[in-house]
Amino acid sequence: MTDWRLNGQEKYLQNAKLYKITFPEFWEIAYREKNEFYQKIEQYAKSYVESANKGHEYLEGEKIQHFWHEHCEFCWEKAMTDIPCTFYCTEDMKYWICEECFNDFKEQFNFQDIAYLMKYFIFEKNREGSFYHEFYKGEWDGKTFWKSDSLLLSDDILVNSTGFVDAIIEVVPSYDCYGKTEISIEEWKRIGEIIVNKDKVSQEIYNELNDWLVTVFKKYKCFTILGI
Repeated sequence: MTDWRLNGQEKYLQNAKLYKITFPEFWEIAYREKNEFYQKIEQYAKSYVESANKGHEYLEGEKIQHFWHEHCEFCWEKAMTDIPCTFYCTEDMKYWICEECFNDFKEQFNFQDIAYLMKYFIFEKNREGSFYHEFYKGEWDGKTFWKSDSLLLSDDILVNSTGFVDAIIEVVPSYDCYGKTEISIEEWKRIGEIIVNKDKVSQEIYNELNDWLVTVFKKYKCFTILGI
């Protein structure tokens, strides 16, 4: 029996790479950093206010978030910034999928979920300067830096996260913050066992990186940290 939610979405969602978005946390970070998502909502709000001939008081502070919402491409559930929910969206943020439909159809559509906004790490497109440690998928090729699919952690954050660094060194004594260090799946698991006894920030950094590594380890046997 055909699922009522299926209506030709394979034409534009098959093998889609999707950002995992959790509200309201996603909006709180967007508002604070004035990032791409914030700018998208701001532009939409400005256009609406101007076309509706409303006062600019509607654009003050976080009010602009109320001009935005999206619907799940499968079941039409609504995504809003101030209501707790988890959605997945395409890289251009054009198509949105609720968590239930994502789980129901991820194998059929071969969805690939990737993190978008994180508390500690950033992607290359958000990098400013060069004082970042790069977390590179698999073994380093010996020449490429700042790959678009790598995660970056600022030197300031790493230096102040002694618990995270100490856990790495305990498992991989050869770790070099100025060079390259490969960490295998088994070593990462051991680091995870140690990190539970470290400070909260170090645990959060580990967990944020681990969410990314779940997908990485499906294809690679290790990842490489490229120091500053």
